[in-house]
Amino acid sequence: MQTLEQLENEIWPTVFDVSFMISTCHNLRKKPIHEFDVEDLRLMISQKIGLTFLIPVALQRLDKNLFLEGHFYPGDLFDAVLSAGLNYWFSHQEHVEWLTLIADKNEPRLKKKYPRLFESYQEWLQQVTAD
Repeated sequence: MQTLEQLENEIWPTVFDVSFMISTCHNLRKKPIHEFDVEDLRLMISQKIGLTFLIPVALQRLDKNLFLEGHFYPGDLFDAVLSAGLNYWFSHQEHVEWLTLIADKNEPRLKKKYPRLFESYQEWLQQVTAD
């Protein structure tokens, strides 16, 4: 699989003396997407980088386990995906439907064990399905 740089056909300039976050994001753009771990996906999606390519990968993984954990807490990848931004979701309705199916099949556990995530999901669902 290709890197974000290859898929987007855009090479970001080399940066020096920058924050850990900026350095990490620059480096991840050079990493093949199939090698991304949960934290790589969470970080890049939360920074809204490469969403067109990374959200489908995240959805495939969340379909197997909605509560995948990067460096913060169970479900942090799901939380990052929910925060991708309405512009993304409005232009990718097939991903809205996919994420809704994933969340619905996990709703009992989500509601009981992760009420804050369930609330975030409900808010997201209202926003992306509003007429």
